[in-house]
Amino acid sequence: MPDIRQYFQAVSRDEYLEQARIQAEVDQEERDADQADRQHQASVQAFQKQLQRRERNLESQRRTRERQRQREVDAGDRSPGGRKFHLGKRRHPASEDSESDASIVILEPDQIYNSSSIVNNLSRATLSRPFRAVKPTRARPDGHPAKNVNWKAPVTWTLIENARKVVGWDPVQLAKLLRRRHPEIFGGRPGIYHSTISRWIRPEGHGWKESVLKHVEMGHRPVYNATGSSGVLVGCEDTIEKIKTQLKQLRKAGLALSTASCQGIIIAHLHQDCPEVFDKI
Repeated sequence: MPDIRQYFQAVSRDEYLEQARIQAEVDQEERDADQADRQHQASVQAFQKQLQRRERNLESQRRTRERQRQREVDAGDRSPGGRKFHLGKRRHPASEDSESDASIVILEPDQIYNSSSIVNNLSRATLSRPFRAVKPTRARPDGHPAKNVNWKAPVTWTLIENARKVVGWDPVQLAKLLRRRHPEIFGGRPGIYHSTISRWIRPEGHGWKESVLKHVEMGHRPVYNATGSSGVLVGCEDTIEKIKTQLKQLRKAGLALSTASCQGIIIAHLHQDCPEVFDKI
């Protein structure tokens, strides 16, 4: 019977140990690869769970916002199309079709100071200017929001004058007394300060300036010239009527009038009838 050992090569002990070391390294690399693969699979599963949780949260938030929008639509705070009405432009859905797009809501003084809900929702700057016009159908509020309080309005000026009779013409003491007596009106920001009051007093230190008294007489009405420069078209009344007549006829005929076309018509009439107005500007 042949010896089976003749089919195998004999190795020394050192060679055997080297082969065992190499095999151990290979086994360790395989175990490390398996461990890395398991860690990768675990991280992928955790990331997928995180994505699913995020999608559920987004869907829940979307449904919550949709319910909130529907409540606002039912309450009249938002149009059915999704546009949210600004403060002072709220319209009830039932009356939305009956109102004209060109309607203008103007807060009258008695409505301002006798309505607690309006006082709680509007700023002092807006309350002191009740004749600010607001178009309910505009996507944005007209102009800039009121920031400065009209202290010369009838209600606030009466309080200022009463305090002035107590402390005299000292702006610092007058401001302190107003802020202490009526903190809800003159305190905080925007509040009244001595620097503001000092600009109202005459240089000699006694009495209000004429411009301030004029503003007080105007009350809620603004005293500035909202139409721009005054006196430019004085003496051109016939030309103004011609311009107005032509624009009305064009609009009545169904023509679309842009700002550029209106400017061209106005400038053409002025160049023909009143060219001297361009020297006044």
